[in-house]
Amino acid sequence: MKIHIKDKRNERIKISGDSFLLEIAFSNLISNALKYTEDQGVVEIVLDEKEEGIQIEVCDNGIGIPEKDLKNIFNDFYRASNIRSKGYEGTGMGLSIIKHVVEKHGGTVEVQSPSRFAVKDKPGTSFMVYLPT
Repeated sequence: MKIHIKDKRNERIKISGDSFLLEIAFSNLISNALKYTEDQGVVEIVLDEKEEGIQIEVCDNGIGIPEKDLKNIFNDFYRASNIRSKGYEGTGMGLSIIKHVVEKHGGTVEVQSPSRFAVKDKPGTSFMVYLPT
């Protein structure tokens, strides 16, 4: 698997907040990308400055999230239909926790699937987290 980190920021911007909760959220987001992407896949993390804040994108070319599931993925205990039958372990709480932590810090989280890395049979997923400074 290839993992890329791109830092497009001109300067390091400090985020005010609970570092423990933010670490849990981003650890969960990155571990999901790694878990659902095969060995030959790509995971990219991009940090970028946005108006009065920072955007962190975690993008992969893994199994993706079916369109019909996108509206529910941030709900407690929800697991996408394409992972339930494939033996991936999980509680369905990870994305819910991410959303709660990000919103507690005044931010937003959005998802796109397929991602910009989509290839045949590997649609991938992209999560964009915005946090204000």
